[in-house]
Amino acid sequence: MSMAAQSIAMPRRVAAQTTAMPRYTAAPKAPTAAARPAPLLQDEPWVVVGGEREPPLAASISADAATCFAPRAAALLRPAGPLWVSDTGHHRLLGWKALPQTDRTPADWVIGQPDFSGEGRNGKGAAGAATLNVPTGICPCGEGLALADAWNHRVLLWHKAPRAHNTPADIALGQPDLSVCRPNRGYRRPAADSMHWPYGVAYIDGRLLVADTGNRRVLLWNKIPKRHGQPADMVLGQ
Repeated sequence: MSMAAQSIAMPRRVAAQTTAMPRYTAAPKAPTAAARPAPLLQDEPWVVVGGEREPPLAASISADAATCFAPRAAALLRPAGPLWVSDTGHHRLLGWKALPQTDRTPADWVIGQPDFSGEGRNGKGAAGAATLNVPTGICPCGEGLALADAWNHRVLLWHKAPRAHNTPADIALGQPDLSVCRPNRGYRRPAADSMHWPYGVAYIDGRLLVADTGNRRVLLWNKIPKRHGQPADMVLGQ
């Protein structure tokens, strides 16, 4: 199969060149930054949240404030926190007010489920401003947060970073409003205002990028979108 230079097949992530941290981990106060090894060269993470440092072969997947099931991404909004993690398998976000300093620190907030014990797509109900269905990519976006809500075929934006349980998103990209979750808005062909399985998000130099995986393309907004379903300014890969 030939592939042109402008085509993309099933993109999952978009990112800028940054210093990565392994396994959704957080650095404790000690040792100092000068004394720490490079993140990708150390033998073990500094802190593990959402599970055991050495998980058993057959682990429970029941939801609680200290457990994750197949988390796909994390976003540290400021050096000291908050920290948000896409707990993908439990269809929720977990939030920590401050950067965790010890293993298995329980989360302070949950978005996408009625409480820390809840699980199920869209909280086993209809899609809304605070429900999720396979949340994946997540990143700081201006003063707020962007989340790829993959199986709801949308990207959710909070213009201010959430700091409470089930803070509703301000807008949905890829859909006409926060109650709709159809692939490509129910049409057979994609458009600049639709999505199908978006898996990745990145906010770089004032621009928002979305890996629109099911449509085999990347969408780009030159500024943070302000309204539901705002069309992308540029399409890459198609």
